Amino acid sequence: MSDRTPARHAVVIGGSMGGLLAARVLADRYDRVTVLERDKLPAGPDPRKGTPQARHIHVLLTAGRRALERLFPGLVRDLVAAGAEDYDAVADVEWLSPAGRGVRFPSGIRLLGASRDLIEWGVRTRVAADGRIRVRTGVDVSGLRLDPTGSRVIGLNLEDRPGLQGGRRPSTRTWWSMPRAAGREPPSGWRSTATRHKTEHLNDEENPDLDRKAYLGPKCQ
Repeated sequence: MSDRTPARHAVVIGGSMGGLLAARVLADRYDRVTVLERDKLPAGPDPRKGTPQARHIHVLLTAGRRALERLFPGLVRDLVAAGAEDYDAVADVEWLSPAGRGVRFPSGIRLLGASRDLIEWGVRTRVAADGRIRVRTGVDVSGLRLDPTGSRVIGLNLEDRPGLQGGRRPSTRTWWSMPRAAGREPPSGWRSTATRHKTEHLNDEENPDLDRKAYLGPKCQ
């Protein structure tokens, strides 16, 4: 931020985890922050169109949960009360590998297991309660407005879509092509990681007394 630019209003595109955390940090530097989100956000820890990967199991690693706790004191406690699992990364996990079962011992490394929907909901409720931050939903950002030199973003082109639940979304390629309208070349180069995830919900009724809280096994073929 330039010293000659007053820190008055910051705008964040996207109300998922990255956008919500960015808004919280910016709120300490700007007078007000606006978050623009295309989805209609649920009131509770429920699924939404914009995060299809949320059905998979999510884990907050130690550094991540500490960072969130610094930004939102009491968040971890409230997530655990709402159903998240607080567990030791070694003592509470059944590690399965081609070499056999891993050794379990108290490591002091604490993880937090929960659905993406629950974690995001916990963060979103705190951001929404911050008087410095406004979250606008059903808003589609269709373009960037640059200054006459084309070197600085000074505004956005918006399309209000009340009640929007999802639908066709701008691809990353579309976002990267926006600078071309201002005579600037977008970044080039694409690579597919071909990563696949699979989540299964298990009910270990045959071994109800085992003290493990999570399983980690070899990848599925």
